[in-house]
Amino acid sequence: MQNYELSEIFWSVQGEGFYSGVKALFIRLPNCNLKCKWCDTNWKIIQNYPEYKLKDICKQEIAPLCIITGGEPLFNPQIEDIIKILYPFGFKINCETNGTMPYINGIDWITCSPKKESAYIIHPDIEKRVNEFKYVVDKDFDFSILKRHNIEDGRYYYLSPEFGSFRKSIKAILDFQKNNIFWRISLQTHKWMKIK
Repeated sequence: MQNYELSEIFWSVQGEGFYSGVKALFIRLPNCNLKCKWCDTNWKIIQNYPEYKLKDICKQEIAPLCIITGGEPLFNPQIEDIIKILYPFGFKINCETNGTMPYINGIDWITCSPKKESAYIIHPDIEKRVNEFKYVVDKDFDFSILKRHNIEDGRYYYLSPEFGSFRKSIKAILDFQKNNIFWRISLQTHKWMKIK
């Protein structure tokens, strides 16, 4: 039976974006192609999970979503096999990506959070499939990058204040929002709840 290298797997509640407040199984995959200065996840941890253990965890609770995150999950070669394990459990597969890698079959919902460290590049193959865009706004964020989006295309657009510079970031977002009403604020509510 195959082993899978995960950073972590846990049950929790989605804390941000369109599915905020929805119970979900989270799978964090190791490795990333970027090094963001304010990254708040430890994707360098690697733990081995045999397939049977992964399936046992999937059966522990009930939830409509499985959120695959990282690091950069689309950078991880295990993702396709993991998705095949998850589907029989009835999960809607959500993927949180920085947008630099191409699409992989089996993903139902894509949250794309482009990063300054990649010059905010979005791979054309993933861009057309994104359901929600989320930009982390830190004290140096350049709002002009947002002009590239057609915000009336039926997708969801979020600005998330960087937790370490929250007051400055939220003020900048609120100022921007005065003339850009289609951009929503996404807060990391799981941090306020003190859960994963």
